[in-house]
Amino acid sequence: MPILIPSSLIIIIAITFYLSNKRSKRIFNEALNEYRSNFIFTSDDVLPYPPSNTSPALVSYLYDKNNIDLSIVPSTLMYLANKGFYKLDSTLSNGNELVTVKFKRIKDSSKCEYSHLKVLMDWFKTYEDNKNEFSFDSIKIKVDESKNIAKNFYNSYWDFINEIRLNGKLHNYYIIIKNKEVLSNDAYNEYLQWCAYKKYLLSLIDNKDTNNIKESIIYASALGISNYDLEMDLTDSKENYSYDNNFNNTFYSYYITNAFLFNEIHNIADNNHNSNSNFNNGLDFSNNSFNDFSSGGGFSGGGGGDSGAF
Repeated sequence: MPILIPSSLIIIIAITFYLSNKRSKRIFNEALNEYRSNFIFTSDDVLPYPPSNTSPALVSYLYDKNNIDLSIVPSTLMYLANKGFYKLDSTLSNGNELVTVKFKRIKDSSKCEYSHLKVLMDWFKTYEDNKNEFSFDSIKIKVDESKNIAKNFYNSYWDFINEIRLNGKLHNYYIIIKNKEVLSNDAYNEYLQWCAYKKYLLSLIDNKDTNNIKESIIYASALGISNYDLEMDLTDSKENYSYDNNFNNTFYSYYITNAFLFNEIHNIADNNHNSNSNFNNGLDFSNNSFNDFSSGGGFSGGGGGDSGAF
């Protein structure tokens, strides 16, 4: 026979829980405000340049470490190209439409400042031809044709994401206040600067202005701007659109092409992973802390949750 709990007792328990939770939030907010009050934060509402030269992967970790977007992969590759690790080339159709973007590696991954950049370069090195070149088009074909290659792609993606999180932890962006993880004052100030830079980037997109889009677009996905929001019909812009004489337009087109292609490749690899019940058999994640990081964890960090807003 089921035990009946009086409705009055349920109400008392609910009220007690509510008051306790409200008190905990008040104590946390008081402690957080006291900590924040000892720091002078940026007053910039819009910032027309990147606050730092760090990789978009680490910016993504700072901005919202639990929601690192797929596009951080092509973003970081374009960041490396901008740093001189890759040379970009393209194949155009007769109508001057972008067909293929090629990455030619001209620096070794050992020159990378952070280990997550090395992991990324070593991952895509496996797809290079004898000229040290790869394209997302060729990778898509390989992943689509081979479940083994799709499996390796899937695992390499998570190796990269986990390495971002490991590098991010070394930066000590987060501290604990009243048992909650929040951004430190220095990190929160940098977060505010990136938010101000995001406003500038959004204004470029709204105005279809590609004059300064090169660096901006590298950080778009790290700041929560989707590829669909980035799409612009440049034929309607104020500039004369030409692949030959407008580097910013070309760089923008390279990024957009690769971002959507990578999403397709990841979906193929992910579908192959989920459709094969034996996919993970024999895989060893002991070296990359997959079990600790792949689900995103239970943090409240990044730009959302209890990141430290007043």
